[in-house]
Amino acid sequence: MTARPWCRSSWQLHYGYDGAKPRPYTGKGMIEAFRSGLAGLKAIVIAPDALGGSWTDARNERAAVWLTKSTMKTYAIDGKKVLITGFSLGGEGAWFIGSRHQDLFTGAVPVAAPVAGGDVAWNIPVYVIHSDKDQIVSYHSAKKHADALKGKGAKLEFKTVKRLDHYSTSAYSSHVGDAVKWLQAEWK
Repeated sequence: MTARPWCRSSWQLHYGYDGAKPRPYTGKGMIEAFRSGLAGLKAIVIAPDALGGSWTDARNERAAVWLTKSTMKTYAIDGKKVLITGFSLGGEGAWFIGSRHQDLFTGAVPVAAPVAGGDVAWNIPVYVIHSDKDQIVSYHSAKKHADALKGKGAKLEFKTVKRLDHYSTSAYSSHVGDAVKWLQAEWK
């Protein structure tokens, strides 16, 4: 594969765990679930499997940063357009890793995600997607956190999805597409 100087990189962190092994929720599953939503990026998509545990574990954080930097050395990726996204626990990882590495990632899209990353000031644009009927991850906690960050000056958009079940992962793809359009405008 020949990389082009305009290539973007998109990180997709998978959701859920089956014990210590992320099965059947894998990076490949995230590519399939969000493929149409991310298509507008024309990006190199990196969808790793967790090394065990949560995406907020130090080992997974180090692996994510290493893999991103390694990919950027190997391919001609525009360092101004590096997105981290994830669904559910993967979205928690997008919050956590994105907040701690804003020098590397230039946008974050947590989807149906538990809040992670604490009270960090966000300097990169964040597009949060959450259903008002999510029965697993609290909509109100996500909205409260997003509103607090926006109140502190973060470039943040919160998309409320109406009546969508948490387990309808692929149904979030069109909303990810909206996030991509918003980020592209922010990156200009």
